[in-house]
Amino acid sequence: MHNRLEKKLLDLKRSGKKAFSLFLTAGFPSPEATVNLVCQLEKAGVDFFEIGFPFSDPIADGPTIQRSSEAALKAGMNWEKLMEIARAIRQQSDVPLIVMSYSNPLFCKGWENAIRQLSQSGFDGAIIPDLVLEESRPLKSLFQKNNLALVQLLAPTSSLQRMSEIGKESSGFVYCVSVTGVTGARKDLPYPETNDFLKKARSRISLPILLGFGLSRPEQIPLLKGNCDGFILGSALIRVLENVSSRLQAAQKAVQFVHPFVREIGKENRHD
Repeated sequence: MHNRLEKKLLDLKRSGKKAFSLFLTAGFPSPEATVNLVCQLEKAGVDFFEIGFPFSDPIADGPTIQRSSEAALKAGMNWEKLMEIARAIRQQSDVPLIVMSYSNPLFCKGWENAIRQLSQSGFDGAIIPDLVLEESRPLKSLFQKNNLALVQLLAPTSSLQRMSEIGKESSGFVYCVSVTGVTGARKDLPYPETNDFLKKARSRISLPILLGFGLSRPEQIPLLKGNCDGFILGSALIRVLENVSSRLQAAQKAVQFVHPFVREIGKENRHD
């Protein structure tokens, strides 16, 4: 049984289109803005969303996402409000939602309880950057039981053997990290090395592979789109949202910012 995320990825593959996902920090610039951003950006052509649950020790996040998490936490963001955001989105949209969280909040809620609540509130998957493959295996059945994809991350330093293992254990898609290090918009990426990494990943992985970390400009897309199934944009969008004064302005600026990416990603069919 496919959930919303898996169905969306299947539909994109059948139509020869690339996936485009956005990262938003839950509760930034406000909970209401998060709900509105998802609904407006879906209309603008975004395929699915990663909703980051703010955490006080975000080891994989760069300064931009850290600032947004701190602001959301100071404004009172918590687990219950994350569930409310998801339910509010579900009242307006069937767009796939993935929670991006560190292990600690889920462990503190109790893995079984947390996974069940994520599913019931409307999430379709989870990305947990500090949950390594070996530690995720005992939890796999809990995610499957609740029809939640558990998306694994793949680093450019991974061996071919590791790529194969992650491809078998991941569900939904595999998140390929463009550079070693933390999240953050980068003016340039190591294109030859990144394309080589993506080609190796594709040779070992049957699931869709999406590229994230470091994307900041639409001009980067054509240099990489031939070797992956889609893109994930995060910090560059969060930076845009740091300077908004209202929910309406947040949506307007965000749609304006992502439009060139939507256009670039949709320009041509994928190459296998």
